[in-house]
Amino acid sequence: MDDISNKTLAILVGIAIVISLIGLLNMEKGRVAYFTGAGTSGEGPVTFNATSELSILVSDSINWGDGRVNSDAPNATLDSSAGTVEGGSWTPIEAYIKITNDGTVNISVNVSAGENQNAEGLIGGTNPEFKIKAHETETGACAGTLISEWTSVPNSTETPIVICNLLRHGIDQDEFNVSARVVIPSDAEAGERNATLTFSASEPAS
Repeated sequence: MDDISNKTLAILVGIAIVISLIGLLNMEKGRVAYFTGAGTSGEGPVTFNATSELSILVSDSINWGDGRVNSDAPNATLDSSAGTVEGGSWTPIEAYIKITNDGTVNISVNVSAGENQNAEGLIGGTNPEFKIKAHETETGACAGTLISEWTSVPNSTETPIVICNLLRHGIDQDEFNVSARVVIPSDAEAGERNATLTFSASEPAS
């Protein structure tokens, strides 16, 4: 009876051990399957911010050098657009100031001269003129209104000229030229004249 009991106990213990091992293996298999499934997908966010740049490039200059009003003329007219000088001894030149939108957005371009650098302050005399106008060098560059007629230059205390109210950005469609015309009366005082034109960029009006 004791032998049978011992054998039965051994069998029962053996069965219990087998059941325990099977349970452990099933549990481990379950863990492995669960872990593998959790790693099959995930999210990795990518974030960036694209900014815009409002910028203008001004290049070249206009310089007539030395000259005088002819003795038989009431004034001299210097025109950098036509490349002519009438009534004076200055050297005719065809020259421009180039305005380029080198930013990443469309802009409005304003221009004014320095303090006391309008016609009266810069040149003086009887009926002086200091005017500018723009020329589109790339078709469609100024998608708004371009000042293409001679317009008097304001000084820094006067309202600036909006010379182009919508200058595009981008290759081959982002620039124009500005020419100057001055009328120097015979009674203007002698001396060197220098004017600084300030071109500024701003966001176009809505």
